[in-house]
Amino acid sequence: MKAVLQAHNLSIGYRYRQETLVRANIELMLEPGRLVCLMGPNGAGKSTLLRTLAGVQLPLAGELLLQGTPIEKLSQQEKAKAISLVLTDPVHSANLRVLEVVQLGRYPHTGWFGGMGEADRKAVEQALDSTETRHLADRKLYTLSDGQRQKVLIARALAQGGQLLLLDEPTAHLDLVHRIQIMHLLRQVAQEQQKAVVVATHELDLALQTADRLLLMPHNAHDPLAEGLPEDLVLNGSLEKAFGRPPFMFDMQTGRFYQPLPHKASVYLNGAEPARYWTEQVLRRHGIFTITDAGAANSAAAAGAATAATATAGAATIEVQQNAVGWMWHYQQGVFEQQFFSLAGLLRELSKRY
Repeated sequence: MKAVLQAHNLSIGYRYRQETLVRANIELMLEPGRLVCLMGPNGAGKSTLLRTLAGVQLPLAGELLLQGTPIEKLSQQEKAKAISLVLTDPVHSANLRVLEVVQLGRYPHTGWFGGMGEADRKAVEQALDSTETRHLADRKLYTLSDGQRQKVLIARALAQGGQLLLLDEPTAHLDLVHRIQIMHLLRQVAQEQQKAVVVATHELDLALQTADRLLLMPHNAHDPLAEGLPEDLVLNGSLEKAFGRPPFMFDMQTGRFYQPLPHKASVYLNGAEPARYWTEQVLRRHGIFTITDAGAANSAAAAGAATAATATAGAATIEVQQNAVGWMWHYQQGVFEQQFFSLAGLLRELSKRY
């Protein structure tokens, strides 16, 4: 598979009055048909890397090849035909209609005052259809919701054409549903239109769900970038190394970071899913860790110094059951038994005891 963009020994940063190095020795290959999520802590250099890959700012050193050609040898128009960039900067065309905004994506092909030919109209129509924004074509941009406006900006980038699509925090300020929609849209664009799509994001959960590859930028500029399948980077510890900061820890089972809480008690927890899972979540949040029938405390690491032996000593039992009405929690400790019909009720009882 021929790479859309390759970086060899790349150094990125700024040249103003003096040279400021952000990161060096970057090796990277972006292939068509893949969604790559670029992740790292604030200040790691994600936006600087995106602007460098887009040709907006030149590398400090190294080689950056766009479809085999050094990017510094390409004209602005050639780069604009090959690369689409969606930044988080304020939109200055808010008073335009959606159709007009998407048509702006064709300027590398038509010029600012060029007429729209048949190929240009088809590109705009395809971009509207791909992002499901055709029904918004006559709306002014400022009248749209944040999620709709983000889709329109992606449509403008798609209308621009080219094989490389770069986006800086496209899901920022969106609600959960729209964040999911945008990420799945970008994955679909990568696969169906065979584009290399790179998204700088802090959405770890969504990246693990949708990305073909992750590109991790550790906070320490001297540490190399980690690149690979999301699952490989979870298992080899790269994700934890890139984001981990004491006292936060990474849970390989859930793919989430968490802060260890004081260990108040342990209970045996059994029963039907999904209520058993959500019961475990609320108990853990209140410092009560769960034990399986096998006797292993599944939160022993989070509990810190507690061993399995001390965790199980005198532990109560919670059995989650489902009946025709809903969920029920049967709690027993010693001779005391009680049934609860909500987690809130169960938690009130546990708060008296621990």
